[in-house]
Amino acid sequence: MNKENESFYRELLDDFVIESAEHFDSIVQGVHDLVPGNGDSNPTLLETLFRNTHSLKGAARAMNFKQIEKACSALENIFGKIRSNEIPLTNTLIKEIQNYTKLIKELVGNVTSKENPVSDSRIVREIRNLENTALNPATTGTEQVTQQKKSKTDKETEPLETPNTQNSGSDSAYVRIPTEHLAMILQQSENFIAIKNTLGHYKKEIDEIYRKYPEINIYELLRDISSFENIVSRMTVELTNSIRETLLSRFGNFFRLLERMVKEIAEEHGKEVDFKTEGSGIEIDRRILEELKDPMIHIMRNCIDHGIEESASRLSKGKPAKGTITLKVEKLTNRNLVIVIEDDGSGIDREKVKNSAIKNGLLTEQEAKDLSGHQIDDLIFASGVTSKKFVTDISGRGLGMSIVADKIARLDGVILTESEKNSGTRFTITLPQTIATFKGILVKCGKQQLMIPSKFVTGAKRVKKSDIASLGNGYAIRVGKGPSIGIVKLCDIMSIPQANQYGKTEQSLNILFISRKESTFAYIVDEIFQEYEGIIQGTGQQLQYTKNIEGVTLIKNGVVVPVVNVKELLQNTKNAPTSIKGNVASGQESQTSGKVLIAEDSITIRSMLRNIVENAGYEVITAVDGRDAYNKVKSEQFDVVVSDIEMPNMNGFELTRNIKENPATEEIPVILVTALESQSDMKKGMDAGADAYIVKSSFEKSNLVETIKRFI
Repeated sequence: MNKENESFYRELLDDFVIESAEHFDSIVQGVHDLVPGNGDSNPTLLETLFRNTHSLKGAARAMNFKQIEKACSALENIFGKIRSNEIPLTNTLIKEIQNYTKLIKELVGNVTSKENPVSDSRIVREIRNLENTALNPATTGTEQVTQQKKSKTDKETEPLETPNTQNSGSDSAYVRIPTEHLAMILQQSENFIAIKNTLGHYKKEIDEIYRKYPEINIYELLRDISSFENIVSRMTVELTNSIRETLLSRFGNFFRLLERMVKEIAEEHGKEVDFKTEGSGIEIDRRILEELKDPMIHIMRNCIDHGIEESASRLSKGKPAKGTITLKVEKLTNRNLVIVIEDDGSGIDREKVKNSAIKNGLLTEQEAKDLSGHQIDDLIFASGVTSKKFVTDISGRGLGMSIVADKIARLDGVILTESEKNSGTRFTITLPQTIATFKGILVKCGKQQLMIPSKFVTGAKRVKKSDIASLGNGYAIRVGKGPSIGIVKLCDIMSIPQANQYGKTEQSLNILFISRKESTFAYIVDEIFQEYEGIIQGTGQQLQYTKNIEGVTLIKNGVVVPVVNVKELLQNTKNAPTSIKGNVASGQESQTSGKVLIAEDSITIRSMLRNIVENAGYEVITAVDGRDAYNKVKSEQFDVVVSDIEMPNMNGFELTRNIKENPATEEIPVILVTALESQSDMKKGMDAGADAYIVKSSFEKSNLVETIKRFI
């Protein structure tokens, strides 16, 4: 092994040690919290244990640590059987699992020390003991675990110690600092945002006092605190941005890790795979990259095991014997990144996915019939859904892609899926380049204040009680000419005592519209305040399983406010007894608001635009260039055309001109979305007949949606 590869392997090993310690600590804590009973007694905890074991197994596989992989696979099987109520969870089994974790701890510890290697025969013996205990439970009646035993278990399951990976370099121009230290410094610097918000709060209070008592001393105090607030704001932004830049890491090393893993899995399954990458020099926050490893590994496994066919099968379809997986990273202008993973395999078997979803109780047969192709593809991200009947050690459990969706969502990202039978599958992930502050809308629900992330809030409105209609076993509201939207009380979903009876004394209500992907609901709240900027902090182990809450943030003069987990909120709203069933409950429209054609040659931007417009409730057709778009305009009916300008074959100006000069299509509004922002380019667009011109440098999804609404 040459020096470059040795350095690379050492870096990967350091990453594995840190990651494995995190997964192991979570497993130990989770096992300690288990209570005897069936899978329904510990649903959330078992799901977490299952996922952490699965992720640790995947990380071990990537590093070719076969013993750890084998040990984790056996434990994962046990958690799966408990979760599905195939075996009971007894105190004896809990004790055996706790003992078994010592083996995993020892195996992980040997990765770096290698002083006392574990024999394969011992691993086989430990696995047999675990399986025998699980499959042959002792009938101990009402077993009780005493506090003394619990204390002993606590001592036996102390978390792994993470080795210090800090190295001293000989070059005085560089200092090697562990990522966790930089992350801690960044977190401390971001806490200045709370100080900035506190200054703003006091400034507002002093301003109100000055309005009542306009004295010179109060005015001078207000002026000084305003000046100080500006200084603190500027310093906070500069400091956090500088530290964030030190946390940037290139994708290059990560690509090499994936390349090695793809090769090993392909060889193991007798498949030939060519792995191609692009964008190795692009940088991303190391903390995001660390969290991104699990999702990317799961997607690669999915591509190899579910997508790429064996050579003989590919040849019979007229494909090259060797399959191809392409990984491409692009940097967008809004400090976001787009990661595209594409294979040329068999595509998603939608019929099998639907059947798996029905079998797991996620939807009924009638609901499955009404799903579009894209909605079926999205089902692969639901826990337990798989297109494989045969379960292997790396796939078929319906877990991997669920982990992917959860991880991407936690990173403030979005993942889209496109698949075509026998042509392949494409995953498009859009996520921020750095972990940034978030903005949220402060609301009051009963006596509790809550923060709703702004990016999911599509509107706020005060409506009359008479505007709410009864529908089925719930209620709905219609805004303008759009479809009906299910409406519920936020207090009901959050299990918060209500301050009033919503409308017994008032005839109008405060409504907040919250959307994510294809789900939209209207929520009744007591008050809607202003938007705040802040940092989401964890809730700690005591509150880590709290429903609908993902963390807390500080506002005003240090007030702690829970931040709502929108994904869980929308999911729990669908299942609530007061929600509207059918299309309205899922946020799907009973009929589309209009048909939009998007012409864009960049696949990533095309996917992004499509997602934005579809989420706004419109039917979307895409075109790869101007000529393709014009052919579709002549053969289909569209309400609006959204087009880039710089495209091959026919640019946006030519497309617009052709549409406007054709009597059959001249009434179709054309919106140009482009990076060309000069006045001369805008004039060319107007001369060609464009109805609107949006510059990408200042582009926001609301701009496009609002512009489309003006024409439909």
